[in-house]
Amino acid sequence: MNELKKLSLEIDGLYGTIKEYTKDPSLLNHLSMLKKAIEEANYESIVYCLGEVDKWYNNNLASIRNNIYAKRYSTHEENSKKIKHFLSVITKEVCDEYALQLNITTDSSTSQPIIFLSHSSEDKEYGNALRELIVGLGVPDNQLIYTSHPMNKIPMDMKIYEYLRQNINSQVFMIIL
Repeated sequence: MNELKKLSLEIDGLYGTIKEYTKDPSLLNHLSMLKKAIEEANYESIVYCLGEVDKWYNNNLASIRNNIYAKRYSTHEENSKKIKHFLSVITKEVCDEYALQLNITTDSSTSQPIIFLSHSSEDKEYGNALRELIVGLGVPDNQLIYTSHPMNKIPMDMKIYEYLRQNINSQVFMIIL
């Protein structure tokens, strides 16, 4: 059973548990939009809504634990774990889908695809977070160009434009911050 199907089976329980605890309109809207996105198999919206619910749990799980009036803390804790799992797996599926749309292959007879993370020094925080996600998804350091991290920098003996010209081919996925 694929993860989208599993999420569609879990969503009503997740929604009910959260709705029993809070009336936060923003959160309840994200949960409603998540249900709709699941029905439409809209992966981008699913990832966004799951991310918002995950943020809510990150900010509120401790207060749920300490709230003497809150029921079923263990259910909230389990929901938080499920949200994190679905977010992780479905985010990977979205990345894989984009890779397919860009015709990126892993055939060893062709050159490896490159991810170029372009940023200004002011966006280094966001770049670092994206780099962690990309590497966490299994992209090797030699397939990522990100000048703010020592594992992905331009070699000292090369000029930046020369290096980019040599390493960015038709199989490049650019992320511009």
